[in-house]
Amino acid sequence: MIRKIYKGDYRGYEIPPTRRSGDEVTSLKYTRKSDRNQIKKYLIEDFHSKCAYCGWEYTSYADSFFHIEHTKNKDNHSELIDSYQYMALACPVCNCSKSNKEIDYFIDPIDIKFKNLFYRNKFGAIVSNNELTEEEKDISNQYIEMIGLHKELYKLDYVYGSLKKIIDCEINLEEKDYQFIGKITEIIEFINRVARRKTNYTDF
Repeated sequence: MIRKIYKGDYRGYEIPPTRRSGDEVTSLKYTRKSDRNQIKKYLIEDFHSKCAYCGWEYTSYADSFFHIEHTKNKDNHSELIDSYQYMALACPVCNCSKSNKEIDYFIDPIDIKFKNLFYRNKFGAIVSNNELTEEEKDISNQYIEMIGLHKELYKLDYVYGSLKKIIDCEINLEEKDYQFIGKITEIIEFINRVARRKTNYTDF
């Protein structure tokens, strides 16, 4: 079941992320610092608390807050800086790796074309999808390099996310194996203690 979820979307999204629209977001401006907390709140909801690039969950073993990511470079596209439709939720690792870099071929991370560029193998590594054309593989590899999706830490995310999904499934069963739940919970708590992510970067 878990492999099926990650084969459907390498980030582990069971429901695809979507951005809200309408007056509630068009009235907000990133350039107004007082609006940023509300923008981030909406992004957390719209992206189901997951990083748009790697799928790291907002509440997972983190000492750093998630960031408001501008999918198009703020310096090169200043006219879009306040547009919610060009914002995404990103973990500090992906956002710092991407920084102000861009590739020529832009794909919005909520576009189905974006998720289809990548595959999560059985070890949890994020790799280029083998079913792509050579041109698409080149785009995929450029994104992997730009965002840093080749990092080993994303394998731990896969394990951590899988364990949480196992716990959720087990808890929902009528006949629960509490010993099994306890063992999985111990592993999750261990990861929470020893695998903290930290960054000094802030998007405020």
